[in-house]
Amino acid sequence: DPERVELQGFTGHHDSKIEHLLRDLLKEMQRPGHGDALRADTQAIALAERLIDYSGSVRAPEPSVATLSPVQLKNAIDFMEACLTRDFGIDEIAQFVGMPARLFAAAFEDATGETLTTFRTERRLDYVKEWVNGKSADAPASELARRAGFRSAEAMNAAFCAHIGITFENYRTGRLG
Repeated sequence: DPERVELQGFTGHHDSKIEHLLRDLLKEMQRPGHGDALRADTQAIALAERLIDYSGSVRAPEPSVATLSPVQLKNAIDFMEACLTRDFGIDEIAQFVGMPARLFAAAFEDATGETLTTFRTERRLDYVKEWVNGKSADAPASELARRAGFRSAEAMNAAFCAHIGITFENYRTGRLG
């Protein structure tokens, strides 16, 4: 019975015109003597045209979970390290690696064990520590903060306290607290 045929392949989408055309075609094909061939051909063509229109208008749903390939992860990290001295958002990184922004953050955290914010802040702190322990040991805190991408010396100091457990000046002078 054509009325009881389940339409498969349209999960989550419903198109009553396709359903109607398919049921009419099935009825015609089940008529004694295989029905009218010209009428069945006409219905099949109409169904094919509607399916083509439908397929062009329906997009596959985005996956709710994504993973970063090793290349995407490397590209994301390289991008962030190259851009540490300026503000950049998740949309920019996600676009760079070719992934929807809403999935990128979770995929990055899954791959690295760190949120994007934590990763970026820790990389900025690594640069400051390198400079303080190297040729920029005497540079003003405000200069180091600017070069590492912090908004201010205060923001850099807050990051030192939150991530390292001591102030920037205590780190610089080797005092542990």
